[in-house]
Amino acid sequence: MDPELRAAAIFDRLTGGWERPLPEARPPVAINMISTVDGKVTVAGRVGNLTSPVDQRLLKRLRAGADAVLVGAETVRVERYSTLAVSPAPPLVVVSASLDFPPDHPSLHDTASPLIFLTPSDRTVEGATRTIQYVREPSGQLGRMLERLRAEHGIERVVCEGGPHFNAWLFAEGLVDEMFLSISPAVVGGLSSLTAVAGSVAFDPVPMQLAGYAEDEGYVYLRYLVGR
Repeated sequence: MDPELRAAAIFDRLTGGWERPLPEARPPVAINMISTVDGKVTVAGRVGNLTSPVDQRLLKRLRAGADAVLVGAETVRVERYSTLAVSPAPPLVVVSASLDFPPDHPSLHDTASPLIFLTPSDRTVEGATRTIQYVREPSGQLGRMLERLRAEHGIERVVCEGGPHFNAWLFAEGLVDEMFLSISPAVVGGLSSLTAVAGSVAFDPVPMQLAGYAEDEGYVYLRYLVGR
């Protein structure tokens, strides 16, 4: 079967529709990640070697179903984010404390949709050909930034693509509502590759409820809802 049709079937099986009660003030956040069987999310520092044509199409469907794609600044830098490869493209929302992006970074030059920075900084990113907008929150509180993203930009649904340290921050602040996790049929091993949620941020275990699953050519696709 064509990868697009397979991805559509998996998406329908996982989601059964996106309807969930909205949080009171902020947009709901769905994390989307891929990992190996042993939980690693990169090979040689990049995620690309883990994906498949079906997984890539599922990623695009999740992006297309969101009002914004949320990513931590370090992941945007390392993965060289540029186009989101869906039409119409939602805004790319990047959380950055420093706003330290070189003028030639590809994320600054995809004109298909705006780039919105959530930041405590009063700096301005220079050299962009893309429309750049800012939600400047001096407190640096992520929850407050997301509330303002909804209030000021009309963002009602967010899909987050990491990275692992940013995911940990979201979980620690109680800002994750669901998680899509693709399991790639590979084992990486080693100590250098991160897991889907990583870093020194500590938080109590978060209960997760399995809401959907599917399999395709050795890949397993999972959707979890965060228990409340």
